Amino acid sequence: MRASKMSLILEALGRSQQEQAGPLASFQHDAVPAPRPAKPRLLWLWALLLVIFGVAVWWLVFGRQSEAPVPGFEQAPPPVAEVVQPLVKADPVAVEKEAPPPASKPDTSAASAEVAALYAQSRREASRAAAVPKRETKPAPAKTSKTPASAQVKDSDDTPIDVEAMLAKAQAELRQQGTVEHSAPWLSELSQRQRDGIPTLYYARHDYSKVRAQRRVMLNKSLVAEGRVVPGSAVKVEEILPDSVVLSHSGLTFRLKALNSWVNL
Repeated sequence: MRASKMSLILEALGRSQQEQAGPLASFQHDAVPAPRPAKPRLLWLWALLLVIFGVAVWWLVFGRQSEAPVPGFEQAPPPVAEVVQPLVKADPVAVEKEAPPPASKPDTSAASAEVAALYAQSRREASRAAAVPKRETKPAPAKTSKTPASAQVKDSDDTPIDVEAMLAKAQAELRQQGTVEHSAPWLSELSQRQRDGIPTLYYARHDYSKVRAQRRVMLNKSLVAEGRVVPGSAVKVEEILPDSVVLSHSGLTFRLKALNSWVNL
């Protein structure tokens, strides 16, 4: 009896306790869910986030240092592409050719001076050839002049020299002497076609001598002897006469008067 009563009492206490703790226990049982196993997708997501975070940290630490400019080094400006402009053809323009300047006439003053020198040389040679020493006659004693030497020098300096008169006299004597006969025709006697083929000849000097080796003529600023060719041309000096010179060019032989230049226009 007592045992049954005790069991009933214990059961009643147990029920009362369960009734008191029943709502709270059911609430706690419903509020705390049972732990679930972690899914593999969540693990991969965390791994990806860690990788991204590590890359960001590496770029912040090392990437900015590599991008920092090196002191003392300047980057060269980028090359600029050259713009090639297309060529524009200009319209043809007619150009008028200028007329060639007229050929200058030979300097007559130089020829006159050469004629005067030729005349003086011929006079000296004639005087030396004509002079014959006379042994029988004694030279007359020279008369002493009372005029001082300084006065004589002064008088000789004051006396003007008439060059034109000397030149006219030399030309007159050359005309009186006439021309030496020769088989070669004069340049003026050639045809116009033959004269056109002869180059220009500036005749500035005529040295005639009885010794053939000493004969010279100056043509185109070159002193040429007999048998020689004038430099810069095909004209050959065949013979030097007292009053002229015999020349040849391309198989044509002709004569040219002394100190008379030929200008081929």
